[in-house]
Amino acid sequence: AEGVYASNKAINAAESSSVVEGKGMRDTRMISTASVFEDGLHFEEDDYAYILQECRGLLHNRDYVLLVVSASIYLAMFNGISIMMDQVISQANYSNADVGWVGTIYCLGIVSSIVVGNVMDATHAYREVLKVGFVLSLGSVVFFYCMLYPNNLVLLLAAAALMGLTQLPMLPAIVENMAEVTYPTQEDLSLGVLWIGVNTLTVPVTFLFQLFLQLPSFGPAPFKSPDFLGMFLVAVPTALLMFYQGEYKRLQCDKQLSAGAGEEGETDAAAGAGITVEM
Repeated sequence: AEGVYASNKAINAAESSSVVEGKGMRDTRMISTASVFEDGLHFEEDDYAYILQECRGLLHNRDYVLLVVSASIYLAMFNGISIMMDQVISQANYSNADVGWVGTIYCLGIVSSIVVGNVMDATHAYREVLKVGFVLSLGSVVFFYCMLYPNNLVLLLAAAALMGLTQLPMLPAIVENMAEVTYPTQEDLSLGVLWIGVNTLTVPVTFLFQLFLQLPSFGPAPFKSPDFLGMFLVAVPTALLMFYQGEYKRLQCDKQLSAGAGEEGETDAAAGAGITVEM
């Protein structure tokens, strides 16, 4: 692990210099990695200091902190509801087979992840996709809980499909925004902090669902206690995310590199044309 972080640090330094020199990102990464292992370079004394420095930089990044907090609550909620889905749906007198169908229909929403990924790749509208997706996800959760009453399996399955279509694409959207807003920090570090937050919050969220299932209800769906908890845990990160204004740092760097490569190519072409004329 120490060697990996050392090579990552050397690669970051090489990439920063490549922006100035106008070199290709992929070529620089390959050359830097090769030189690290061939030369046997080690940074044992600075490894942990480097990691701590990167983490401090992440924690001082306002947009990154907003994104981590919002995404941690959001993903922890769905981890918790996935664990407690049987009990949450069974309270409306549905069988285990019905619960299985709800989970299956929900997972079919992974198709929308492919669509959303292509949309982000074509438009680079990462922030917009994330914010709109969170709002739609909140609406789908409210609709799902509104449909969670007895003898309503068809509409409940439709609500589960809508929830899967709006929620599953949010994971690649979160990852893409995180990569953009933390560049040139290594993605494994920035994402590692996110997964720590998600796994840490999943445990108390699961216990909260268990607690709210035992509380008295205020009426039919969606006025049952666990329904309020589920909607609240999506509404909070959605509201926080409205303040997110992350920059597209990686995209801007790629554009600068492309522009530099284009200018270098034009210069080489003009030089080549001049040499041909002289001959």
